[in-house]
Amino acid sequence: MWKLKEVLAASGAPPMTAYTTNDANPYALVTKTLPITPCPIGKSQSLRLDAHAGLPNWLSIDERKCLRLAIVNALRTNTITWQEPVSTFTQMKLSFEDLQLPFNSAHKISNVTLRARPIFQGKPAFDNVKVEVEEEGGRIRRYFAKCLAFFCDAQKDMFVGLRWYEPADKNDKNNLIDPIVRLAAIKLAPKSNTRSYGIMPVKSIVNGALIIRMDEQHWAFQSPREQAEYLHNV
Repeated sequence: MWKLKEVLAASGAPPMTAYTTNDANPYALVTKTLPITPCPIGKSQSLRLDAHAGLPNWLSIDERKCLRLAIVNALRTNTITWQEPVSTFTQMKLSFEDLQLPFNSAHKISNVTLRARPIFQGKPAFDNVKVEVEEEGGRIRRYFAKCLAFFCDAQKDMFVGLRWYEPADKNDKNNLIDPIVRLAAIKLAPKSNTRSYGIMPVKSIVNGALIIRMDEQHWAFQSPREQAEYLHNV
């Protein structure tokens, strides 16, 4: 029996919907997920740096102070540029691409919601991400970071306020991966240090990050490819 997509393909006609083959069933018609433009979700408040206002009030005083200074420094050095007025949000929708899947996979693109709030539906909701940063000399490195807030300017450009993670023991390069659990051992950068915080364009986020916390220790789950990249970059 011929399927509609086979008849269309045989006649050279375009498909009736954007689709790709299902990884499990190559004969199933599956709608292909299309990427979306990053956009804020939910309520907002105006960011007023000069009045020290507009950052989420559930962040500690140290976190708000250091994140504000990180934003001011980034604007002064042109690390970022935005068009005021700027609004602050706690949720954002965007797309991620799974580089481990073939280009025609139905699951190549995932549309996700990132959150930066203490609780969402009864669960902790400060999401973690992996961010690509261009450093001096043009070197590109990737870092783990915790989302603290999302920002949208007058031109609808999106930015994310972050607190960086760092290796649990920066002085011991031989034990970046714990020998027992085989995961990257990391920790949040010091709370009261401005250098522990950053503001980045949303396009610098390359993926979400699965980070498990046990007491004050954090463990980053990565694929073998990601872990090899992590060891090379640290």
